[in-house]
Amino acid sequence: MIDRGDGAEGGTAGVLVGTGGVHHTRNAAGWPEVGYMLRKEYWGKGIATEFLRALIEAWWALPREEIEIEVDAETVEGRGGEKNSEKLVVPEILTAIIETGNVGSRRVLEKAGFKEYKEWTEPDSRVGYEGLTASLLAFYLERVPDS
Repeated sequence: MIDRGDGAEGGTAGVLVGTGGVHHTRNAAGWPEVGYMLRKEYWGKGIATEFLRALIEAWWALPREEIEIEVDAETVEGRGGEKNSEKLVVPEILTAIIETGNVGSRRVLEKAGFKEYKEWTEPDSRVGYEGLTASLLAFYLERVPDS
């Protein structure tokens, strides 16, 4: 994400303000996972929401074909899929995982239509956080079938 500012003296035009995308096409839940990071001085300006909405639109526009994958049962429970012998057919979803206390990211995900489906803790795997526990939330966004 690049700031498109007006380029006025002292402006921020051309400054890298963040990054994001689909960084796992099959995460631990079995589905594609979105992620994004913004420089702190750009938080609260609607940039992450605008980015995520554009990413979602571009992702759903990609060509795709029906595939068989194994996914976390919690991502399909109550989603009205069709049971076909031992298989359940459900619409594709995108997922996102955030720290429980990340209120800003939670708002961004909810504005984009994501719904929370799971909460858990696990050892924090980030450098400098060894020995600590991370409290995490998982969200999903269901693809609306083409009309």
